[in-house]
Amino acid sequence: MLRAKPAPLHATDETFLFTTPTGRPIDEERFVEKHWHRAIRATGIRPRKFYATRHTFISAALSKGASLKWVARYCGTSVEMIDEHYGKWLGDDG
Repeated sequence: MLRAKPAPLHATDETFLFTTPTGRPIDEERFVEKHWHRAIRATGIRPRKFYATRHTFISAALSKGASLKWVARYCGTSVEMIDEHYGKWLGDDG
């Protein structure tokens, strides 16, 4: 789905991929209020907070072998925090 989305003509590092119909960044509180809970119910998965998507992303990225440093930088957190909370998804050094 993301690959099919047309790229913005004048994208920069500050360009948002997911926007409102008017092109503004998504307001997290409004998104959760209007769409998140309904989408969760429609999938039939157990209810969870929107913030849980961050945890899902981090654990999936580490499980697939993504670099610890890359994940920390991408998520705006420290290598230490990732290691402390998600270390069980890191590959074995051996």
